[in-house]
Amino acid sequence: MTDPSNPPSIDREWAESLVGLRMIVESSWWDGYDDSELNPGVISAIDFSDKAGRFFQLELDDEHGAHYPM
Repeated sequence: MTDPSNPPSIDREWAESLVGLRMIVESSWWDGYDDSELNPGVISAIDFSDKAGRFFQLELDDEHGAHYPM
């Protein structure tokens, strides 16, 4: 995890170009989950204000409207 007091710099144009990119993410990516279930989804938004540096918001195919930070 990124040090909140020193977030990484990220090229905004590049990050925004990834909106719409399809991904398959293993559940173990997120804290509190340790299984290997694969979760198809799409990068739906970018949040440059996330202090932990989780700029990408993933919307899972089976949970429309729910956004998971990455």
